Amino acid sequence: MTTKLKQGMLFDVSSSIVGVNGTFSPNHRQSIHRWYPYIEGFSSEFVNSLIDEFGSENCRIYDPFAGTGTTVTTAAFRGSLPFYSEINPVMRLIIECKTNGLR
Repeated sequence: MTTKLKQGMLFDVSSSIVGVNGTFSPNHRQSIHRWYPYIEGFSSEFVNSLIDEFGSENCRIYDPFAGTGTTVTTAAFRGSLPFYSEINPVMRLIIECKTNGLR
């Protein structure tokens, strides 16, 4: 599958980036993520792959549907500046609990 990005750049969403990492399953091995399983989520490895491929050191990252905060916590661990939106108050509480431990 090909996706169009800014500056007309195209990339393939390869199985090496997505695969099982496109699911929440790998997060069951990480203590910060496993205490609240989220079927609709994806793994921190997926976030790391995308940051490696398209981000830069200390970049800003925005997740408009943050869920349990996998993107937020992974980006913060890497030294990036994460921003997020989440309408569900329970998910916001989970994100706050996870990120309070990072401060």
